[in-house]
Amino acid sequence: MANMQKLQKWAEAQKRHRLTDKQVLMARELGMNPDKLRKIDNHKQERWKAPLPEFIEELYYKRFRKDTPNATKPVREMIAGIKAEKDMRRKSGGSFQLPSEEFPQCACDETFPSEEDLAWARAEDFAREENLAREENASDKAAECSRNSGIPYKLAVLVFIGNAAGEQLLIHRAKSPNLGAWSPIGGKLETAIGESPYECAVRETREETGFEITTADLHLFCMIAEKSYEGSGHWLLFLFRCKKPIPALPPAIDEGEFAFFTRAAMEKINIPETDRAALWPIYDNHRDGFVTLNVDCNPANPLRVVTEEIF
Repeated sequence: MANMQKLQKWAEAQKRHRLTDKQVLMARELGMNPDKLRKIDNHKQERWKAPLPEFIEELYYKRFRKDTPNATKPVREMIAGIKAEKDMRRKSGGSFQLPSEEFPQCACDETFPSEEDLAWARAEDFAREENLAREENASDKAAECSRNSGIPYKLAVLVFIGNAAGEQLLIHRAKSPNLGAWSPIGGKLETAIGESPYECAVRETREETGFEITTADLHLFCMIAEKSYEGSGHWLLFLFRCKKPIPALPPAIDEGEFAFFTRAAMEKINIPETDRAALWPIYDNHRDGFVTLNVDCNPANPLRVVTEEIF
């Protein structure tokens, strides 16, 4: 029978790393250790790495040449089943036992450390190969960008998410860009793996808020080319409105803490100048349509916003 303590560790890891039931089952079959997932869940620090959920699915397919795990019962149901069995045993004087197939055994549930360490070593070998390839790809792109421009060009998404009351979710940024200011959630595209803006918006929403959405929940309402933002780089931004209300305020993360604001309340908080002058008016006027803008953010010049096309 699956070890209760190990299953509880997997349940904690699933919540900590925001894995789906399927990804947890895949990781267990791969022989991964739930206590060691932090080692490879660092794609935000090492941008060439794939996010952990994606990495698990890629590794599983490479190992087994399939995309569906053998086990089908989620970890939380296994835990609930074990607790129910214990209760029934206690009530029946110890004679009751559920069939063993209710709790499928995985490599990571075995009591042989050498087997688990071997499985983890194989996973790390795959990780090193994948990361080396992505690092070389990212380095080539960075070199090309350096040859063609004095400052880098970055691709990113912003996701405008509201609650059922119509308030907007903002994050108080603890890191640059926009350090100390309130802004929508978002992040840079994983260009090394060919991530699309929609895929990036879904991923960033999950990683920053834990809110699970799909591309069908998103409406792209604006593209903005920002020249020399904060004097450090050019940005091409894809602005999405999430059509699905977020049910609750997410917990704080390394990037900052969250809060809900009405549009009127935003006039009294610290938001970036470009957001106040261009981004939020765009949202107000075009969130159900589409517009493209060209914004000159050079600190040495007055902010200049040019509308290039409106649908």
